Formats: sequence, C-alpha cells, structure tokens
Amino acid sequence: MPSGFGSWLLRLLVGWLVMVAVVSHVKAAEGEGPREVEVMDAVDRGGENDPVEDRRDEVRERGWIDNNLVLFLVLVHGSWISVAIAWMLIARHYNRVREEKRTNALGEIAGELELKFLAEGDEALTERLAGLPLFNIGRNQTLSNLVVADTAEVQVALFDFKYVTGRGKSKRVRRQTVVAVQATELRMPAFHLRPERTLVDALGSLVGMQDIDFDDHPGFSRAFVLKSPEEQEARDFFDHGLLDCFVARPGVSFEALSGLFVYFRRWKEVDAQAPKVKAFLGEGFSVLQALRERLARN
Repeated sequence: MPSGFGSWLLRLLVGWLVMVAVVSHVKAAEGEGPREVEVMDAVDRGGENDPVEDRRDEVRERGWIDNNLVLFLVLVHGSWISVAIAWMLIARHYNRVREEKRTNALGEIAGELELKFLAEGDEALTERLAGLPLFNIGRNQTLSNLVVADTAEVQVALFDFKYVTGRGKSKRVRRQTVVAVQATELRMPAFHLRPERTLVDALGSLVGMQDIDFDDHPGFSRAFVLKSPEEQEARDFFDHGLLDCFVARPGVSFEALSGLFVYFRRWKEVDAQAPKVKAFLGEGFSVLQALRERLARN
C-alpha cells in the first residue's frame, strides 16, 4: 500500500463531496424547465442525415444526464473511489493479520525457550530506553512482542520497535527487532554507533558533524559512525579488541548508556522463527561478553 495513501484518499473524498455539493446547488438554481424546451427543440429540428429515432435516443440520454447530474457523478466517480477505499481496508486488514500472526509466533517461541513474553511490551523498560537515540525518532513509538530472559545479574530482552516518520506522501512506518541488555556491571560511557552511509556521512563530515575515527583501525572507521557526548572517554573505551568485535558484525547499530545497551539492524525485523530468534539473542549475549572482557582489561 503506498505510503500516505490514507491521507490522500481523505483529501480526494472531501474534494469530491464539495464538487457534488456545488454541482447540486447550481442545478437547483438553474432549474430544469428551459433545458427541457431546448431538448424538445433539438428533437423537432432533427438533422437531414440523422435517423429521427437515433436523434430522439441521443437527446433522451443527454436529457437524463443533465437532469440527474449528481447521480451520474456518484455512479461514475463513486465506483473507483469505492475500489480505493476497499483497497485501503484490505491493506489494513492484512497488516493487522500479519501483526497478530507474528505476535502469536513469538509468543510460542518464548514458551518453547521458557522465557517471559509480554505482547504489549513493558512500560518500565520503555522509560529506561528513552535516553537512547533510537527511542527519540519520529512519533507513535511502539514497543511490542517483548521476550525476556533475566537472572539476578543481567536482563536480556528482545522486542519489536516501531515508529512513524514523515507525513502525507513522505510518511513511513519503520520497524526493527531490538535486543536490549541491562546489567549494573556495564560501567561505560554513553555512545552510539551505526553503519556508515557513504554520501550522507561524507557530507556530515564536511560540515563538522561528529564521527570518532581511529587511525590505527581504519576498518572500523570506514564501517561505522561513532558518536558520544563523552568523546574522550568513548575513544579510550574502544580498544583494539572492542573495535574488532564490531567490525565482525557489519550492518549493526549499537547504543549504550552506563548499565544498558541496545543492539539492532536498522529497519530489519527478525523472522518469527525459533532459530532466528535464538541467533539474534545469541548476538546480544556475545556483545555483552565482549564488553565484559573490555571492562576486565581496565
């Protein structure tokens, strides 16, 4: 379904109704008497080369349209507008069925793994994540399909996160599956990194936008944009071993505060299949282990 279709259709319907109202008003003001006289005159005049009966049929048809213009507009334009509305309703139904199917599948997977499942997410987790960049993009942010594995020391959560950007034709619904890890042992500076997008980031560098690079690790600097409000602390925290850890995971985005990080691939949902979910949770655990090893090197 095209983005912004609903708002476009609404504007179309309003415009169409205004047109019908105007035409109805004009027809009511004009009246029908003079037109009927013109029609009868046209029949009487006829044409030397036109059969009289065909001429009468033509005049009758034109007279019916003129006398029932509003109904004619409803029949002509209402048909394709009805198709457009039906298309919109079918698309909405499809999306709802898709989301319900995904929720049910993830709930079953959580049950198989003996993990907690919260289809509507968790308000406390949402509040905790509010300080990270991902959760401050767009509007109508929704955290759902939350799968939680926790111990006394660490909590690992997998969930779907959705938000909306743009309006009208530029409206986009963005979805991604996220792993969030909380552990008090993660005493590290706030930072976030994402894959480098060549043109956008090249222009950003020209206007002085922050990107922490490492001369001794050009592979990381080419692959990722790293930013932090604590630039020197972040630069010190990323030793060679941690840089290698992220280079081995192309395409990932990572955002961290002290005691918390999230790990995801931009606008990518993990398939609702047990092996894929376990593999993505495993990626989160492996990054947690890499951070633990980095902290142990202090």
